[in-house]
Amino acid sequence: MGIVKSYSHFCFKEGLILEEIWKDVVGYEGFYQVSNLGRVKSLFTNKIMSTHIGNNQYVNLRLARCNYGKTKLCLLHRIVAEAFIPNPDHLPQVGHKDETRTNNRASKEQLSCSQGKPNVL
Repeated sequence: MGIVKSYSHFCFKEGLILEEIWKDVVGYEGFYQVSNLGRVKSLFTNKIMSTHIGNNQYVNLRLARCNYGKTKLCLLHRIVAEAFIPNPDHLPQVGHKDETRTNNRASKEQLSCSQGKPNVL
């Protein structure tokens, strides 16, 4: 599928129209795509997936490799980071630089890779 660019997302908080770039979700290529603004869409339905805030206050969603079958609970910030944040040192953790667990945009100011214990911000 590759990279798809879209200019259709309006950010009300900042009053800007932001470029939304879509990339395949790592491990789910051909099934889902994730955007740099932290949204995931199904390529089966071409609809944005619903997300939930878990007990740990991180945004998560369920992904499957087909229309039926087992699903996997995935953390949205990890999906975004795998697609958009370079990690040449293969660091195991992803952190939110602004310490807002629900902010899942792919930018240098929002997400980073680290060596700390899981989900350390």
